[in-house]
Amino acid sequence: MQQRFYDQVPAVVLGYDNALEAYRSDKFASFPVQPDPGGVIMAQNGVWGYYGATPTAAAAQSTGSNTGLVVAVVGGVLIVLLGGAWLISRRRGARAEDRE
Repeated sequence: MQQRFYDQVPAVVLGYDNALEAYRSDKFASFPVQPDPGGVIMAQNGVWGYYGATPTAAAAQSTGSNTGLVVAVVGGVLIVLLGGAWLISRRRGARAEDRE
């Protein structure tokens, strides 16, 4: 039968590669796999592998708020953008004076 598939339709997949999937075991205890057992997490029909993920007890505990970090990153980005806009406006002004 395999020989017939090989001769008739060369596009038929006769073997499958092993799937390499990794996840942080300190954050997630397990994922449902499809087909069960020995299936994959990512290449399922849908996103059920992610919906069924169970967090570990350490990840379920609150580690605190990251509000200060978010504010610092947003503030840094705004400073960089405003500084870039100011430099561009100065360069355009200097070029206009040089032409006159």
